[in-house]
Amino acid sequence: MEIIKPVEFLLQLDDTSKLLLNETFFAYAQAWNHISQIAYENECYNRVTLHHMTYNDVRAFYDLPSNYAICARDSVVTKYKSKSTPAALEHTHAALDLNPNLYTLILNDNQATLTIATLRKRLKVQIPNTAPNFPLLKYPIKDSQIIRRKQDNFIWRCKILFETDTDNKV
Repeated sequence: MEIIKPVEFLLQLDDTSKLLLNETFFAYAQAWNHISQIAYENECYNRVTLHHMTYNDVRAFYDLPSNYAICARDSVVTKYKSKSTPAALEHTHAALDLNPNLYTLILNDNQATLTIATLRKRLKVQIPNTAPNFPLLKYPIKDSQIIRRKQDNFIWRCKILFETDTDNKV
């Protein structure tokens, strides 16, 4: 049986790392809102068509790495397709969708190292083996996000995909 379990890890960041993530959140949200406006005005909810309409502008104006531009576009399309009556949508600056090209997870016995792409550099964050749900990181990761909470607390939220026997509980 295949099981998907959502897990969260609080990221311990210094002030410089928080600033880098905040800059990335801001640029991502601005790009997301730009793409959303174009999608709404042109009633275009197709990924490929929207890509041709927005990609170059997003890369030039918001200085986003290409994978963030693609994630923003995909997120906009998913949000509009999930609404029954599309209205103009706006990003709340609370979540940063990560595709597998935007992060790397290196796992060993003592800790995990999560490397996240930001606007200016790759940010390395240590996740200690004492963190809740740490043992689940050995399984494949399905979806990944960085969530910003109050007081610049950042959480890495991911969905772990694993198979289990029907007799065993996870």
